[in-house]
Amino acid sequence: MKKLSYLASFMMVVVVAGFAFVRSDSLDNNTPMRFEKDGRTLGVHHISLKEDVDAESFETFIRDEFEPVIKDMFPGIELLVMKGERNAEPGEYLLVYDIQSLWIRDYYFPSTSENSDATTAVVAQCGVKCSLIWDRFDELTERVGWADYVELLN
Repeated sequence: MKKLSYLASFMMVVVVAGFAFVRSDSLDNNTPMRFEKDGRTLGVHHISLKEDVDAESFETFIRDEFEPVIKDMFPGIELLVMKGERNAEPGEYLLVYDIQSLWIRDYYFPSTSENSDATTAVVAQCGVKCSLIWDRFDELTERVGWADYVELLN
């Protein structure tokens, strides 16, 4: 009887641990669920407006054209454009990729110089409108630098 109690306790621990680490959703119907032992990741890209671009027209573009097309383009990644408010230079912005985990980042962007087949598929599905939106974004901004940051506390 004692062995059965230990076995039941062990099984309960395994089940609870599994629920703690396994995602509740998958990226798409073809993506297997993965463990989320790694932390949330922020890809922080510092951008500034080109000299001939005024903040109001850029922010209107982001709100009315960019956001509806790009914001939720990649499952597991939320894209944010943020404006410097306190202790920031005028025209200082961030393009932030709020990524659920390192695994998801690597799923789409396996290295700093290559995209995955999954990324190619998402971009192809979005079509010409995505290319046009990113081209316009690049016409308005300059990328100053970027880095990925992984959450330590969760």
